[in-house]
Amino acid sequence: MKLRPTIFLSGVSSEFASFRDAVETEVQKKDCFPLNQPSFGVDYRTIEEILRRNIGEADAVIHIVGFRFGFEHRDRPEGKPRRSYEAWEITESGPMKLFMADIHLHRARLFFREKEYPWESPEADLKAARKLIEQCGYWRRKEELEDAERVILKSA
Repeated sequence: MKLRPTIFLSGVSSEFASFRDAVETEVQKKDCFPLNQPSFGVDYRTIEEILRRNIGEADAVIHIVGFRFGFEHRDRPEGKPRRSYEAWEITESGPMKLFMADIHLHRARLFFREKEYPWESPEADLKAARKLIEQCGYWRRKEELEDAERVILKSA
């Protein structure tokens, strides 16, 4: 279990270095651990590995975009889709864990009394929310989660 949420700071153009640094300072003030994306060369293989590892370790991604589109991979293997680094990062990051924890928790709280629960079950949503909250150290939701578990699991 992480003591602090990890946030990947993305801004693939070197022109965003000062913005990433400023965001890093603010993320640290919130007691989170920033993974500040360095400006690295445009090599499809190494970039993809680095980004996949960093994004995979992160609980959230802050993506800084500008007014121009980003670079496309120069050595794109045949059959790989044409995407800029920005597009690749957005699609690679997938669903954000803290956001998903909120979704599971809120839909369990809002819909647990329905005759036909629209998803698997309120219990499954609470279990998923707890797992994500513990995994990410998202303790500001602890009281809300425990309250929902007390009410929903008692009525099940």
